[in-house]
Amino acid sequence: MAAGNITSNVIVPQVLAESNYEEWSICMKNYLIAHDLWDVVEDSSNVNLADKATAGLNKKNAEVLHAFQISCATGTFAHIKGVNSAKDAWGKLAERYKLKQKWQLLRKGQQSSEAELSEIIQWFQGTTPEAPDCIDRLTYMNMYKSILFQMDCRTIIQFIKDHPTAKVARFVRKGFPILNMVISTNNLTRVKQLIKTMSKKELETTTDHEGNTGLAIAAVLASTEIAEYLITKNQNLVTIPDKNRMIPVVKASYHRYNEMTQLLYSKTPTGFLAPENGDHGSLLLHFCILNKMLDIVWDLLHRYPRLAFTKFEVNNQESTPIITLSAQPSLFYSGSELSLLQQWIYYRIKVEPPVAFCPTYNVEIEQDSVKTQVPDKRQGLSSILLKLSGMKHIYEQKLIHEHAKYIVHGISCELSKLNARELIESGAIPAFFQAVQHGITEFFNVIGACCPDLLASADENSRDAFMHAIEYRQEKFFHNEDLSGDKMFLIAYRDKDNNNVLHMAAKLAPNSFLTRISGPALKMQRELRWFKELETLVPECKEFVNRNGETPQQVFSRDHKQLAKEGEEWMKQTAQSYTVVGALIITIMFAAGFTIPGGNNQDTGFPIFLLNRLFMVFMLSDAISLFSACTSVLMFLGILTSRYAEEDFLKSLPTKLIIGICTLLISITAMMVAFCATVSIMLQGRWWVINSLVLFASIPVIVFLLLQSRLLIEILQSTYGSGIFIRKRFFIRRMTISIIEKIEKKFARKNDVEQNE
Repeated sequence: MAAGNITSNVIVPQVLAESNYEEWSICMKNYLIAHDLWDVVEDSSNVNLADKATAGLNKKNAEVLHAFQISCATGTFAHIKGVNSAKDAWGKLAERYKLKQKWQLLRKGQQSSEAELSEIIQWFQGTTPEAPDCIDRLTYMNMYKSILFQMDCRTIIQFIKDHPTAKVARFVRKGFPILNMVISTNNLTRVKQLIKTMSKKELETTTDHEGNTGLAIAAVLASTEIAEYLITKNQNLVTIPDKNRMIPVVKASYHRYNEMTQLLYSKTPTGFLAPENGDHGSLLLHFCILNKMLDIVWDLLHRYPRLAFTKFEVNNQESTPIITLSAQPSLFYSGSELSLLQQWIYYRIKVEPPVAFCPTYNVEIEQDSVKTQVPDKRQGLSSILLKLSGMKHIYEQKLIHEHAKYIVHGISCELSKLNARELIESGAIPAFFQAVQHGITEFFNVIGACCPDLLASADENSRDAFMHAIEYRQEKFFHNEDLSGDKMFLIAYRDKDNNNVLHMAAKLAPNSFLTRISGPALKMQRELRWFKELETLVPECKEFVNRNGETPQQVFSRDHKQLAKEGEEWMKQTAQSYTVVGALIITIMFAAGFTIPGGNNQDTGFPIFLLNRLFMVFMLSDAISLFSACTSVLMFLGILTSRYAEEDFLKSLPTKLIIGICTLLISITAMMVAFCATVSIMLQGRWWVINSLVLFASIPVIVFLLLQSRLLIEILQSTYGSGIFIRKRFFIRRMTISIIEKIEKKFARKNDVEQNE
């Protein structure tokens, strides 16, 4: 069985999908006729898998079925999966796809006879009613055609007058009533005319097979005008859930329709979203957090703070909004990846924080705050510059971060009121660990400060938050405080397998972390740096063994064996590629040194252009290029012949790679300079040609620099950059404080001298 539109085999050029039945059936029929198998499709009534007398026919039947199966896409195969007769399989495929193609042509406006139309609609609607209130499909065929194709509103209204039960009946394959079908056309005028014929009760009870009211369909289609009109006719529609217990506002938030969600949220009674009324409120919080509708999250939590801990079910899994929030690092500054320039802009943009609902802030609460509170932008030049300079997205990002930060503060205030049992049921513990795994320091700091019990909590493997931070390579949690105070705690802590913190550092990092690093060798280097730096912090843990009798070093070697092998292959392939380039440059530049431009003087043997400055530039560039290429090749040969021990990935191999790439870049640059000098000597005075050639000669250097600069910078940073656990911010802060103290002392002394005088 094949999938998609890939070539399946020699039988058909493409597997059977939704739109190629005509071509597929022709190719398949010709194939079966050519292999003397078509008679099985025409008449396989005598096929009996248990009858030995028809063994030959059975074999042919199996061959045809196999040909069908391997020539069908995944979705298509499901329609003939349980069919044992080739004739039945062919008929089923023909019935489904042949009529479906006619249906698609009909939707595009192609004229069809009444017989064809009847056949298509019977296929599309099915032959058996799917619900007790389904109406006779053939009787209402013309009505169905009017809604779907002609959009004749007068016909619809007259039809309803003649058949009053049709307003709430379902008459298509998926059980769509007339109201839902008209709403799906997104025509407000026709919707209004139809709704005028319906009572409030009928608007509530008219649903499709999934329990969707007309308002739910409007929410899914983001038809705000239709939704608003429906609500004016019946306010109760906003509280009617479907069979999956999703009310319209939840459906809109699930589909990421911000405007529709805002509208339905403002129309939904706030009391209906309270925790005691089920999971509607918590489910709305879940989808709004996922889709960054934090204005609604803020307002809803301000009204019902306990919704953050109210359970809901999605995809048969229970969760709470606080768990959802802890898995969204993009909502926080710690999860953003901003460049230095963007960070500089970020810290200088001012946004107005939302009104706090935490009592400790002592801020007045606005009861009707629904939309995001955006500060008034200054009119004039500053507003224009904000849009044109590309800072708008940074502003919006910071606004989201501010909202998320205040939401966490509000949740922490409510979390501090919970007792031990409520704390466990709230989902705060898994949320706390999940925030650590995603590196959300704001969540960790605020929740941990308000609820210190979480810092001492452990998961099912008896691992605390710091162990999770080490396992998921979240070094930012170790930047926030001096580790010396927690050193004894880190040394003493064990999980259920008797692993200490160094054992956790020795485990292979999650794939989500490693994918951010380019090249297996650099991944191995990063893992080694992490392990070695943590080892220097807790050297007492080096010799401890876990339940399997393994030391941290043994765990590291076992878990990183495959990565080390991949790193070795990557290093060798890279070195071989560079070696070829370096060897070519050596050959060229060595030969160029003896075939100097202009030749030699026949009498003296000296170069003709010996006194020309450009000739000296040529010779110097040639020598630099030759020597640099030789150095580069030697470095790459050193990589190829390395023993590839684990420690080699830390400094030795990256250093050789850095020297090799840098010297190769110097060699290529010098080679281009030598070429330009030669051209300048040969074409003296023709500067327009010389300048053009110099410009073109710079292209290889620029291309090489652009292609290799990112890799080179990454290797330099990972090899000679600051340590993983160096607390840069605290160093800068202490240095700044020290400077300020010195200035204050200087002024104090000056004042003392002036007073004494």
